[in-house]
Amino acid sequence: MPTRLPTHKPPPIRRRRDEAGQLNASARGYCDKAHRQWRQQVLTRDAWMCRECGKVCARKREAHADHVSPIVSGTAYCENGLSRYDPAAGQCLCASSYGRKTATEENGLRSTGSWSPHPKWLPKSKIPLFVVCGPPAAGKNKYVEAHKQPGDLVIDLDEIGSRMAGTQTHCWDRQYLPRAMRQRNKMLAGLGEDGPCKCKRAWLIVCEPGSGNRQYWVDKVGAEEVIVIETPEQICESRIAAAKDRSHQVGTACEWWRKYARRLGDKVVSP
Repeated sequence: MPTRLPTHKPPPIRRRRDEAGQLNASARGYCDKAHRQWRQQVLTRDAWMCRECGKVCARKREAHADHVSPIVSGTAYCENGLSRYDPAAGQCLCASSYGRKTATEENGLRSTGSWSPHPKWLPKSKIPLFVVCGPPAAGKNKYVEAHKQPGDLVIDLDEIGSRMAGTQTHCWDRQYLPRAMRQRNKMLAGLGEDGPCKCKRAWLIVCEPGSGNRQYWVDKVGAEEVIVIETPEQICESRIAAAKDRSHQVGTACEWWRKYARRLGDKVVSP
């Protein structure tokens, strides 16, 4: 005799996003043919042995093909610069080691925001890229407007952040900074992707007082030219004081000039 009445269980609902709003595994590309081939290559190379603890995974579900560095959202690259389908970017982990690593990464992403102003994974641009630098209120946007051509792409963190926040260009809330930086980096990554590009050239607007950071855009991203607008700090600070949407930037031009160092190869523009 049954002890309780049978219950009806409805079929599970497959959602593209989970309860936290994250894309599911299929939407993130973990179920397509390219990923399955990559997984098999990684596990075969490692002989199904966990790189962390040395355990040999006897069952299929025990072995995980893990990316050593996390995949950058919205791109085909890992944070270490390797393609997500490069076998060198992967390692075999057992279920226990994989769970510990995933938990550590998720905690780290929540604490750091998972964004960087100078990411290591960015590919070289396949179209001419011009980087325009200078202190706040130096006139970087005006320089780009005067020199860009129809069809050029302008990448400006302030423009991205203000669009997300729905405010004026320079007074957007910095709580949007991680999200805006990720969007900017995604746009930069798009300059290095294969296939026809709709834009002829690209302009990147940044401050970058450090010569090493400006060298990064040349070495890593392949910037064709770095332009530095050396507007005196007194002029910049007076412009900041007169602008209603720049009150939070008072003193930033002076700070930029204290950190500024010229770099051989920069195109210096004096207003």
